[in-house]
Amino acid sequence: TLPAVARFAASRHGDGKARLIGGLYAANTAGAMEGTLGLTFLVLPALGFRVTTTTLALLNFACAAAALALGAREPVELGEAADAPEPSAEAVGPWGSALFATGFLGIAFETIGIRMLTQILENTIYTFAVVLSVYLAGTALGAALYQRWLRNRPARETSATLLSILSVCCLAGIGCLTFARP
Repeated sequence: TLPAVARFAASRHGDGKARLIGGLYAANTAGAMEGTLGLTFLVLPALGFRVTTTTLALLNFACAAAALALGAREPVELGEAADAPEPSAEAVGPWGSALFATGFLGIAFETIGIRMLTQILENTIYTFAVVLSVYLAGTALGAALYQRWLRNRPARETSATLLSILSVCCLAGIGCLTFARP
């Protein structure tokens, strides 16, 4: 949903997309965190696994049908955003590699963290939900902080700052896990 919302915001706010994307990402990720916790701790115990899964599948089909109906009824004009050429491989170059690497390492760090925490905590869906929610909360907080303080800084300086903060956070997390006892 985030790329669609970003394109919609770009069509409505022109060049303001760059100012909006951090806040949009923070809101989207915070919603994912709230959904994870709400479903795991409220809906699943109240309805059971089978009813919850069936209900979510039906909601997904309803959302798809609504999107198709809205798209067929009146296509959204994207203006200049639709006319902009796709970035070339040379333009994406190191950014694409850096985004791939940080995304891969983020998921790898989360997976290793979950495996380590299952040795300490109960190995249940609740453990997974809490760990995932902490990961999503950190991601949402990072996006919100970026939106607030870093969005207007030069790209190279911002990348260096963000990667430094990420490295310190990962090291702090590893440091905390060394003190955990099963």
